[in-house]
Amino acid sequence: MKKLSFIKIFSLLTLISICLFSLSVYGNEDSNLEKSRNLILNSNQLTEEKFYNELKNLEKNEIVQLGNIISEDENLSINEIMALAETLVVNEDDFTEMELISLIKDTNNALEFRNILTQFYAYKADKNSDFREIKEMLLDNNVNDLIKLSILSSFEFDPKDEEILIELANNEEAEISNVALRRLKNVNEELTQQIALKIIENYENEDSKKVKNALNIYSSLFTKIEDNKKSMKKFSEKISFKELCVSLLDNPTYSDTAAFALGNLYDYDSVKNVINSNVDFLTKLCVIDQNYSVLLENINENNLDIILEAMEILPINEFYYPISEILKSDNIKNDFIKEKGNKILELIQNEGVDANEKWNK
Repeated sequence: MKKLSFIKIFSLLTLISICLFSLSVYGNEDSNLEKSRNLILNSNQLTEEKFYNELKNLEKNEIVQLGNIISEDENLSINEIMALAETLVVNEDDFTEMELISLIKDTNNALEFRNILTQFYAYKADKNSDFREIKEMLLDNNVNDLIKLSILSSFEFDPKDEEILIELANNEEAEISNVALRRLKNVNEELTQQIALKIIENYENEDSKKVKNALNIYSSLFTKIEDNKKSMKKFSEKISFKELCVSLLDNPTYSDTAAFALGNLYDYDSVKNVINSNVDFLTKLCVIDQNYSVLLENINENNLDIILEAMEILPINEFYYPISEILKSDNIKNDFIKEKGNKILELIQNEGVDANEKWNK
């Protein structure tokens, strides 16, 4: 007997989001359907071989009925979703792609079951397909947002899908907009940044979730695009973006996100603004950790006060020698800075950590 592939099941399950709905449960299943339902609900009580053989005996229409019944149960658990996913995988050859699309589109089927079928279709389908029919559902106002999110999260997108992703990235619903913008990032980075900037500049009128997502995406893309297009225009855009992020450091809704966005710029002045801001300790620590090489490149007597502030938050071993060399020189006249510097050296000796090299990869 060919055993169930745990990897196959797990790859499908990782796509499936749990969404519970308080809908009525079918009341008049026939005895066979009730037996099959109990099989799914009590799958953990059977051996793998017994469960596999029982699943293989299910008819296609019975699987659809079971999917609807189980998905509508307000007490739906992850074990039941796992069993339903196994049922689909074991019987995957019984479902054609066109049948799956039809089942997903059919609003008579339970919403969560249609969601699971969408993930299953992405798992099963021929990877050479362009999935045109299911992607066009993204522009249908009658399609539930859960299904749209499932499609966005489960399928690959390419330049042919650009217009669809652009429209969804401008969607008023924050979660759809955010996922679409992230998918567009893999298709057209510069266009993604333009849309993100538009959201950021209109932050007072936008959903805060969209603004935070746009800040993260815009800042993460900037270095790549700037490296490819050395222009005064890009330099000016970076300065404007930095100024906006600095202004948001005092905004309780966006302060942490703005700090991380500044950290993504790998720019000394940006890191300095974060260190001097009122954002929380952990956020400062993360930005310093990410930008240790930026700070290390800018150690001198003029910047020593900021470097010491950073090392007080996150003492890093690689800073010990350059700080000690500056303190030995005659260039530091401020006794307070000298005293603090010596305390920081002691802190690094006792509690210092090695620089996080992952940020240099």
